[in-house]
Amino acid sequence: MIMPFYNPAKQGMRSAYHALKENPGAMTRATLKYVVAPSLMMAALEKGWLKGLLPDDEAEELKDMMRSVSEYDKSNYYIIRWDGTTKQTIKCDTCACPKPKNGACWVVS
Repeated sequence: MIMPFYNPAKQGMRSAYHALKENPGAMTRATLKYVVAPSLMMAALEKGWLKGLLPDDEAEELKDMMRSVSEYDKSNYYIIRWDGTTKQTIKCDTCACPKPKNGACWVVS
């Protein structure tokens, strides 16, 4: 079986393993900061858990925005609200930043 991009995936897992082995505290902090916290925030926005912290209309708008995003995008990207226009003058509501593949086990769905 041929798997494209096998070597980058393997090397990413190897380097994550070595980083965890050399400095477990720093690796754990980085994982919590850059993988777990954003994933939990996305889940909280989608489920409406932040309703008490935000104005009601904004909380509902963010909840609807997160529900309109596909499951594939939510599991592979961090979805960020984006109120702006691209260089091609295309109105866009969200920006998708790729999630690290080494942290895929921490994805909250």
